[in-house]
Amino acid sequence: MVQNHVPASNKNHPNCNEPRKFSGLIYLEDSSTGPVSKLSRNAIELLDKFLEGPNISLATIGWDDTKSTKALEVRHKELREQWKTFVDRGASVIRLAAPGKTSQEVSHKSEDIFKLVVSKAEEKAFVTNRSQWKGKEKKFGDRFLEDARSTDIVIPIMGPTGAGKSTFVNAVAGKTVAVVGHNLKSETSYLQPIILRHPTNPARRIILVDTPGFDDTYVADSEILRRIATWLAQSYSANMTLAGVIYLHEISQTRMLGTARKNLDMFNKLCGDAATQNVILVTTKWSQVQEVTADRRESQLKDRHWEGMIRLGAQLARFTDTHESGWKIIQSILDHLVSSDVDAVQIQKELVEVQTMLPHTQAGQALRYTLEELLETQRVAAAQLRKDENSNEVKAMLHETERKIRATMKEISQLSTPVGHRLREWMKRVPGQ
Repeated sequence: MVQNHVPASNKNHPNCNEPRKFSGLIYLEDSSTGPVSKLSRNAIELLDKFLEGPNISLATIGWDDTKSTKALEVRHKELREQWKTFVDRGASVIRLAAPGKTSQEVSHKSEDIFKLVVSKAEEKAFVTNRSQWKGKEKKFGDRFLEDARSTDIVIPIMGPTGAGKSTFVNAVAGKTVAVVGHNLKSETSYLQPIILRHPTNPARRIILVDTPGFDDTYVADSEILRRIATWLAQSYSANMTLAGVIYLHEISQTRMLGTARKNLDMFNKLCGDAATQNVILVTTKWSQVQEVTADRRESQLKDRHWEGMIRLGAQLARFTDTHESGWKIIQSILDHLVSSDVDAVQIQKELVEVQTMLPHTQAGQALRYTLEELLETQRVAAAQLRKDENSNEVKAMLHETERKIRATMKEISQLSTPVGHRLREWMKRVPGQ
């Protein structure tokens, strides 16, 4: 345990007569052994009851056995699931390496976890407690930042597939930390947080979040929305500060295509009007287009597609594939953070503070409307193909269109509110209930 105390020899210290208080709890579990024992569970639950405002760090040990890395990873995930109650309340879960045996995968040492607990205790007095997210939209296998801190500065990187999100993250980090795709196939299906050091404040971290686009190669748009929404809701409940959002658009596109328009519309619904002042609209891939042409397209974006966001305070920037141009964008967000009174986006407020179900959020409703339009277009195409169903080629096209119709209908059903929930909401509005 970590205690906040004053040395007994210092009689003149202003706090020498104050009682000692528990500042936090560090709990270790050997991931190389079997299931968590009942005694272990009872111990941590009992100790937690005596902590005012739990500040717990849960660490798995035994990672020095490099031959059993896969088994240890499975065990670590099992333990994290068993510790879900504490994780949902803000507890950190990290891998603790043995002294002198820190590997690339296990980067935390004993002093790291001690600093984490102490920093959380020191932050406590300055943090505005937010509502706790109930996590109804979570699914098994969801990935969140394991050692989230209230001093963390979150900056999501969003945009269509191929806009250069992973390239931007790698440039800012100064090394390869995200996989870059070189075609229309998405390389990012889950949100990937990249931790960077703050340039001036060692007590804070910058968390760049590489996000998938709403045109993923293999993952449905409804699932992409759920993954983005749940990650943001979890970070909000952990009191992390969302300092700004970067939206990337490749200047090499000749016009605003359907996928780009859909991504921009969803981005607007996720952010909301109030948080648009913290948005930076970034154009990429300037080296692929002549400067005169690129300048003209940038003007069209400002005047036609981004005009409303700019009016609400969004800023413009260019990313030229260099560390300097990328970091300049990050620095502008850090500078704006000092004066900004907005530290969350609309989807976070909807899911956590208002406790709106994901299908009822602005983003959920917008995506459902888009899918319903798509479904109608697919049905019209299928009807036309059935009239000309004479060749094997047309039959194959009809088969593929019908498959797409089923997939779209499945996505729409995933954005539908369960009957039981609708009934409960209706009963709340009935007088006398």
